[in-house]
Amino acid sequence: MDELTKLWSSAVEHLKPVVEQVQSLSADQLRPVAALACVALLLMVALWFRTLAKLRKVRYEFAEAQALCGTLQERIDSEVRRRTERFHVATRTAPESASYPAASPHRSP
Repeated sequence: MDELTKLWSSAVEHLKPVVEQVQSLSADQLRPVAALACVALLLMVALWFRTLAKLRKVRYEFAEAQALCGTLQERIDSEVRRRTERFHVATRTAPESASYPAASPHRSP
């Protein structure tokens, strides 16, 4: 809390000359400054809403991607189970004592 107080007092010290200069301006000089501040505020609000819209779009796309990922993962898992079962069935039905002729490293003509 003490750091926050120090930070706030530092900010006030830096802004105090600016506030004093603005207070010394006449109405004719203050109008353009106020108009510029309003335009800057409106621009910030517009950019904020645009950012929120983009964030909403990205969240929607992320949710779609997660759903697609879940669907693809289920397909992959079912394919792995199917191939594993096929492999086990194929190894159970294959003759265990099958003897194949050994290949010789040299071919005789």
